[in-house]
Amino acid sequence: MITRLRLFVLLVRPPVLLLMVMSLVLGHVQSGGGQSLSLLLLPALSLTGFLVSALALNDLADVAVDRVNLEGVPQRLLVSGARSGAQHVGTLVAGAVVALGAAGAVGAEALVATAVTLTVSAAYSLPPVRLSG
Repeated sequence: MITRLRLFVLLVRPPVLLLMVMSLVLGHVQSGGGQSLSLLLLPALSLTGFLVSALALNDLADVAVDRVNLEGVPQRLLVSGARSGAQHVGTLVAGAVVALGAAGAVGAEALVATAVTLTVSAAYSLPPVRLSG
């Protein structure tokens, strides 16, 4: 269990997650969301699921480049051999399901926005668009 948690933390890149959650909180406060930060639990869960899915997908798409440029970097779980491609695919699917499920619980607009962000994430990492290239 500890090993899985450590690998999850390495995958999610905590500084990136922190910046995204801070942006979520600032948007909530600026929109007049008030003092109730409990309203952010489902959006934060959706955001975390999206980030996990997007990072796992990008890691899978960039594994060949990462083997050259990031050999020996423990945060690159596929390159280091800490995880298999199949495990990463499972993680990306689970992240997308969590993201969409939590967004759906918030409402239709959140569900559509999350589906769009997952689509943009795929376009960023995968051919034929591959925005990251």
